[in-house]
Amino acid sequence: MKIKITRTQLRKLIKEAFDKSKADQKVNYQVAKGDSWWSITNANSPGRTPEENATLNGLSVDDIIQPCQELIIWSTTEYEGSAMNQNCN
Repeated sequence: MKIKITRTQLRKLIKEAFDKSKADQKVNYQVAKGDSWWSITNANSPGRTPEENATLNGLSVDDIIQPCQELIIWSTTEYEGSAMNQNCN
């Protein structure tokens, strides 16, 4: 059995699937040694960019982040986003 679908319908389905997996919660994150905007976003913020996480903090991806610095990042319940660095006081 073949199902016919228009391009518009396909685009809508793809967008809906993408939106469901996109990080949609703001959570606290404490920078660990070796973290970068890219690594934090890649590990915790599906469907988001490093620029989006930096912007949440009034920063750009060119700004240096330091261990123990507290940030707000996009995350999802599946990623259990809120992470505090155990090496910080």
